[in-house]
Amino acid sequence: MAKTVKCRRLFCFRFILEQSAMDQGGFCAKCYQQQKTIAPLQATESPYKTLLRTPASQLTDRQKRDQLAGSIWFGNENRIDELLSGNTDFLNKAPSSAETWLGVAIARNCHEKVLNRLLQCGCDPNTGTKSPVNTRPLEVAVRDDRIDAAEWLIKPGADPNLGRPIISAISFRKPAEVQLNLLKLVLWIALRSNASVANHSKLFD
Repeated sequence: MAKTVKCRRLFCFRFILEQSAMDQGGFCAKCYQQQKTIAPLQATESPYKTLLRTPASQLTDRQKRDQLAGSIWFGNENRIDELLSGNTDFLNKAPSSAETWLGVAIARNCHEKVLNRLLQCGCDPNTGTKSPVNTRPLEVAVRDDRIDAAEWLIKPGADPNLGRPIISAISFRKPAEVQLNLLKLVLWIALRSNASVANHSKLFD
Protein backbone atom coordinates (compact mmCIF):
# COMPACT_ATOMS: atom_id res chain seq x y z
CA MET A 1 0.00 0.00 0.00
CA ALA A 2 1.31 3.43 -0.92
CA LYS A 3 2.27 5.53 2.09
CA THR A 4 0.07 8.52 2.89
CA VAL A 5 0.80 11.63 4.93
CA LYS A 6 -1.33 14.40 6.41
CA CYS A 7 -1.53 17.75 4.63
CA ARG A 8 0.84 20.22 6.33
CA ARG A 9 -1.78 22.98 6.53
CA LEU A 10 -2.68 23.57 10.19
CA PHE A 11 -6.41 22.78 10.10
CA CYS A 12 -6.59 20.55 7.04
CA PHE A 13 -7.17 16.87 7.80
CA ARG A 14 -6.80 15.41 4.31
CA PHE A 15 -4.33 12.60 3.71
CA ILE A 16 -2.38 12.42 0.46
CA LEU A 17 0.14 10.11 -1.17
CA GLU A 18 3.68 10.77 0.06
CA GLN A 19 4.94 11.38 -3.49
CA SER A 20 2.17 13.93 -4.13
CA ALA A 21 3.07 15.66 -0.89
CA MET A 22 6.69 15.95 -2.01
CA ASP A 23 5.60 17.44 -5.33
CA GLN A 24 3.20 19.89 -3.68
CA GLY A 25 5.31 21.12 -0.79
CA GLY A 26 3.50 18.94 1.72
CA PHE A 27 0.04 20.29 0.85
CA CYS A 28 -2.99 18.42 -0.47
CA ALA A 29 -4.17 19.44 -3.95
CA LYS A 30 -6.78 21.91 -2.66
CA CYS A 31 -4.44 23.62 -0.17
CA TYR A 32 -1.65 23.64 -2.74
CA GLN A 33 -3.81 25.62 -5.16
CA GLN A 34 -4.84 28.02 -2.39
CA GLN A 35 -1.20 28.45 -1.42
CA LYS A 36 -0.25 29.30 -5.01
CA THR A 37 -3.04 31.89 -5.10
CA ILE A 38 -2.04 33.68 -1.91
CA ALA A 39 1.73 33.34 -2.35
CA PRO A 40 2.06 36.71 -4.17
CA LEU A 41 0.31 38.35 -1.24
CA GLN A 42 2.88 36.97 1.20
CA ALA A 43 5.80 38.95 -0.17
CA THR A 44 5.30 41.44 2.65
CA GLU A 45 5.92 40.49 6.25
CA SER A 46 3.13 38.43 7.78
CA PRO A 47 1.00 39.83 10.66
CA TYR A 48 2.39 37.10 12.90
CA LYS A 49 5.98 38.19 12.32
CA THR A 50 5.07 41.86 12.68
CA LEU A 51 3.43 41.27 16.08
CA LEU A 52 6.42 39.25 17.29
CA ARG A 53 8.05 42.58 18.08
CA THR A 54 5.12 43.60 20.28
CA PRO A 55 5.30 42.62 23.98
CA ALA A 56 2.60 40.12 24.91
CA SER A 57 1.26 42.51 27.55
CA GLN A 58 0.33 44.99 24.81
CA LEU A 59 -1.61 42.52 22.67
CA THR A 60 -5.37 42.09 22.55
CA ASP A 61 -6.81 38.66 23.38
CA ARG A 62 -7.35 37.96 19.69
CA GLN A 63 -3.76 38.92 18.88
CA LYS A 64 -2.54 36.69 21.69
CA ARG A 65 -4.46 33.76 20.24
CA ASP A 66 -3.02 34.44 16.79
CA GLN A 67 0.47 34.72 18.23
CA LEU A 68 0.13 31.53 20.26
CA ALA A 69 -1.21 29.58 17.28
CA GLY A 70 1.65 30.87 15.13
CA SER A 71 4.24 30.18 17.81
CA ILE A 72 2.99 26.61 18.19
CA TRP A 73 3.16 26.19 14.41
CA PHE A 74 6.74 27.53 14.19
CA GLY A 75 7.91 25.96 17.46
CA ASN A 76 8.73 29.34 19.02
CA GLU A 77 8.90 28.25 22.67
CA ASN A 78 10.24 31.59 23.91
CA ARG A 79 7.18 33.39 22.56
CA ILE A 80 4.90 30.69 23.94
CA ASP A 81 6.46 31.18 27.39
CA GLU A 82 5.94 34.93 27.15
CA LEU A 83 2.30 34.60 26.09
CA LEU A 84 1.51 32.13 28.87
CA SER A 85 3.33 34.06 31.60
CA GLY A 86 0.69 36.79 31.88
CA ASN A 87 -3.10 36.79 31.87
CA THR A 88 -4.24 33.67 30.02
CA ASP A 89 -7.97 34.35 29.83
CA PHE A 90 -7.55 34.44 26.05
CA LEU A 91 -7.18 30.64 26.15
CA ASN A 92 -10.88 30.34 26.97
CA LYS A 93 -11.55 30.55 23.24
CA ALA A 94 -10.26 27.67 21.09
CA PRO A 95 -7.78 28.42 18.28
CA SER A 96 -10.43 27.28 15.79
CA SER A 97 -13.63 25.30 15.57
CA ALA A 98 -11.61 22.19 14.74
CA GLU A 99 -9.07 21.76 17.57
CA THR A 100 -8.26 22.75 21.14
CA TRP A 101 -5.03 24.38 22.30
CA LEU A 102 -3.65 21.10 23.63
CA GLY A 103 -4.78 19.38 20.45
CA VAL A 104 -2.96 21.89 18.25
CA ALA A 105 0.21 21.59 20.35
CA ILE A 106 0.13 17.80 20.12
CA ALA A 107 -0.56 17.90 16.36
CA ARG A 108 2.48 20.15 15.87
CA ASN A 109 4.80 17.89 17.91
CA CYS A 110 5.32 20.44 20.66
CA HIS A 111 7.69 19.47 23.46
CA GLU A 112 6.23 18.20 26.75
CA LYS A 113 7.29 21.49 28.35
CA VAL A 114 4.76 23.36 26.18
CA LEU A 115 2.04 20.81 26.94
CA ASN A 116 2.68 21.23 30.67
CA ARG A 117 2.45 25.01 30.39
CA LEU A 118 -0.90 24.78 28.61
CA LEU A 119 -2.14 22.35 31.23
CA GLN A 120 -1.03 24.68 34.03
CA CYS A 121 -2.92 27.51 32.33
CA GLY A 122 -6.18 25.59 32.55
CA CYS A 123 -6.37 23.70 29.25
CA ASP A 124 -8.54 20.63 29.87
CA PRO A 125 -7.19 17.34 28.44
CA ASN A 126 -10.77 16.16 27.94
CA THR A 127 -12.19 19.20 26.17
CA GLY A 128 -13.20 18.87 22.55
CA THR A 129 -15.00 21.07 20.05
CA LYS A 130 -18.23 20.67 18.12
CA SER A 131 -16.28 19.68 15.03
CA PRO A 132 -17.18 16.25 13.58
CA VAL A 133 -13.48 15.36 13.37
CA ASN A 134 -11.37 14.10 16.27
CA THR A 135 -10.56 17.14 18.40
CA ARG A 136 -9.86 15.99 21.96
CA PRO A 137 -6.15 15.87 22.83
CA LEU A 138 -6.09 12.08 23.23
CA GLU A 139 -7.85 11.63 19.89
CA VAL A 140 -5.30 13.92 18.22
CA ALA A 141 -2.38 12.09 19.83
CA VAL A 142 -3.67 8.71 18.65
CA ARG A 143 -4.60 10.04 15.20
CA ASP A 144 -1.08 11.40 14.69
CA ASP A 145 0.71 8.35 16.20
CA ARG A 146 2.10 10.43 19.08
CA ILE A 147 2.43 7.67 21.63
CA ASP A 148 4.57 9.95 23.82
CA ALA A 149 1.79 12.53 23.99
CA ALA A 150 -0.86 9.88 24.63
CA GLU A 151 1.20 8.57 27.55
CA TRP A 152 1.69 12.12 28.84
CA LEU A 153 -2.09 12.66 28.80
CA ILE A 154 -2.58 9.83 31.29
CA LYS A 155 -1.35 11.89 34.25
CA PRO A 156 -3.79 14.82 33.84
CA GLY A 157 -6.63 12.33 33.48
CA ALA A 158 -7.45 12.05 29.79
CA ASP A 159 -10.63 9.99 29.44
CA PRO A 160 -10.57 7.47 26.54
CA ASN A 161 -14.34 7.04 26.88
CA LEU A 162 -14.78 10.51 25.39
CA GLY A 163 -14.60 10.87 21.63
CA ARG A 164 -13.26 8.11 19.40
CA PRO A 165 -9.60 7.41 20.23
CA ILE A 166 -10.05 3.66 19.61
CA ILE A 167 -11.37 4.34 16.11
CA SER A 168 -8.34 6.56 15.50
CA ALA A 169 -6.02 3.84 16.78
CA ILE A 170 -7.21 1.27 14.25
CA SER A 171 -7.22 3.59 11.23
CA PHE A 172 -6.53 1.66 8.03
CA ARG A 173 -3.85 4.25 7.17
CA LYS A 174 -1.65 3.07 10.04
CA PRO A 175 0.73 0.09 9.86
CA ALA A 176 -0.57 -2.94 11.76
CA GLU A 177 2.15 -2.70 14.43
CA VAL A 178 1.33 0.97 15.10
CA GLN A 179 -2.39 0.13 15.30
CA LEU A 180 -1.69 -2.60 17.85
CA ASN A 181 0.53 -0.42 20.07
CA LEU A 182 -1.92 2.48 20.02
CA LEU A 183 -4.87 0.20 20.74
CA LYS A 184 -3.06 -1.36 23.70
CA LEU A 185 -2.23 2.10 25.04
CA VAL A 186 -5.79 3.39 24.71
CA LEU A 187 -7.19 0.28 26.38
CA TRP A 188 -4.69 0.60 29.20
CA ILE A 189 -5.66 4.23 29.73
CA ALA A 190 -9.30 3.12 29.85
CA LEU A 191 -8.51 0.43 32.41
CA ARG A 192 -6.41 2.84 34.46
CA SER A 193 -9.14 5.48 34.44
CA ASN A 194 -11.50 2.85 35.88
CA ALA A 195 -8.89 1.90 38.52
CA SER A 196 -8.90 -1.67 37.19
CA VAL A 197 -5.13 -2.07 36.89
CA ALA A 198 -2.11 -0.47 38.46
CA ASN A 199 0.52 -1.53 35.96
CA HIS A 200 0.17 -1.70 32.18
CA SER A 201 3.35 -3.62 31.47
CA LYS A 202 1.50 -6.95 31.13
CA LEU A 203 -0.39 -5.60 28.14
CA PHE A 204 2.86 -5.21 26.28
CA ASP A 205 4.35 -8.61 27.09
